[in-house]
Amino acid sequence: MSDEARWQALIDREVVGEALSLEDCEFIARYEEAHPELVAERALWERAVEHLGALEPTSEEHLAGLGAQILAAHRGEDRGEDRGEDRVEEGAPTGGAAEAPASASASASSEEASGSSGRWVAAALVSAAAAAALWWIVASPSGVAGEDDALAGGDAGGRTVTDTSPQPRPAPSSGDTRAQPVPTTIDTEARVALLAGLEREPDQGAGLGAGLSPGAALDLAGGRGCLVWTEPTAVICAEGAQVALVPGQDPGERRLRLDGGLVVAALDPLGPGQRFTVETVLGSVSAVGTVFAVELDEGRARALVLEGEVELRDSGAPRRLRAGRASSLHAEVHEEDVEVEALARLSARVGELATLAEPWRRGDALGGASLEVSGSGQAVELDGRRLGMSPLALRVAAGRHVLLAGEEAHTLDFEEGVSIALQLEPSEARAPAPAPSAAELAAEAQRHRMARNYEETARLYRELLDRHPDSSEARNVPVRLGDLLMGTGDYQGALEAYDRYLDEGGPGWAGALAPEAALGRIKALEALERDEEASAAARDFAVRYPDDHRADAAEDAPSESSPL
Repeated sequence: MSDEARWQALIDREVVGEALSLEDCEFIARYEEAHPELVAERALWERAVEHLGALEPTSEEHLAGLGAQILAAHRGEDRGEDRGEDRVEEGAPTGGAAEAPASASASASSEEASGSSGRWVAAALVSAAAAAALWWIVASPSGVAGEDDALAGGDAGGRTVTDTSPQPRPAPSSGDTRAQPVPTTIDTEARVALLAGLEREPDQGAGLGAGLSPGAALDLAGGRGCLVWTEPTAVICAEGAQVALVPGQDPGERRLRLDGGLVVAALDPLGPGQRFTVETVLGSVSAVGTVFAVELDEGRARALVLEGEVELRDSGAPRRLRAGRASSLHAEVHEEDVEVEALARLSARVGELATLAEPWRRGDALGGASLEVSGSGQAVELDGRRLGMSPLALRVAAGRHVLLAGEEAHTLDFEEGVSIALQLEPSEARAPAPAPSAAELAAEAQRHRMARNYEETARLYRELLDRHPDSSEARNVPVRLGDLLMGTGDYQGALEAYDRYLDEGGPGWAGALAPEAALGRIKALEALERDEEASAAARDFAVRYPDDHRADAAEDAPSESSPL
């Protein structure tokens, strides 16, 4: 297959919502960079498919007219013309639509002798023909009529189409003459599918199987939880997160606010005008059918895409992020090294949550049976998927499942509408639990910090430094520990933490957070009334970082801070 044929096949698959591999996405980017004229062809094909959710083909003449209308709209935009709304008046002769492609082709030939116009004409007509075939697969069974029915032309058989859309079509924005898809009303109620290892019982009405509507919130501190939407299916699985369902900006949007922690969303392809958005204080991530993750951690937000493509919106212009790539939202340039490290850790964590979400996504249902596991502190797996720590409750599909709790395996047969309760008894003979990993200690410390349990957070930071001093998770912990202890009034402990970062054995002065560690050290010395050492440290900071705007104010920095 030639590169051009491969490119064409890939954009055909992408434009109808199929998730492409990272290799295919990179090929498209390279090929379009070498052939910029093909970007316009992709836009033309997307234009054709965009009409599918609002048009109902009635005849070959109708489809031919659609091809000509799309071509005219595309070429009019290329010339910067303000065409207003594209419309064919009711009662237009039946043959008018059939004649449009020929006239469009002749006009294109006269404008560009190079032959590229013929390419656009062919693309428009092929797009319209392909759209007809695709429509029977992806269009809404009931169809949504509106202004695009007038655009499609006609009453070829005296047929009248009535506007049955549940909401008025939003007006096109200024300068945008393209047809706007009618937002399709979407089910916004989510049901709780999993609650595992939570520090606190969920609020009344937010238990297993409960329906959560916009306005509801769920605190998953210390554990995990999953929510399931249907028609179309969407699943989110979160860890240590605070989430809230918020009203969408239009009837076709599901919207989730993430106030902290990690959430992975697994979505089936959505219809025209439908979106799924995860918003944070630093920006939002939106998708129309994909698997992606969003993390809000210590004032930084990050996104990672496993399948498909998402749109990021933060302080800059909206941008797209494809499968296999990650990005920070509203990231500072000087924190680039820190973000690269954090994104690598994020990539390692999201796979387990994505695997956890997959059965609900694949099954297209919440599950008709329930399982409750009581007894605290044991890791629980179901059919090879790690659910989290007990106690937990989840919804499962009827049938046989294998549950592993600690080292004990249980084969359970579930019937529709039946709940199974399992009590885990602690075993004195059980071997001691293995030492927690660096990732587990870092995640646990973060959960306690978000809950403002600063004493426990400091203990976990110290354990992480003692058990895994060379791990990537421990690299910046001395600075975090120092900041935390400054806020709690332990200035000597803070000084020792900052010194640990800067001295041999730590990242040292070449570390990404060396300036922050040095400033923290100055504040700690001032708080301990070791003024001469503080002044010397401030002079040293000015020598090392002469361009840093904080150098002049280092000696005047306040000696008290908050751990927040």
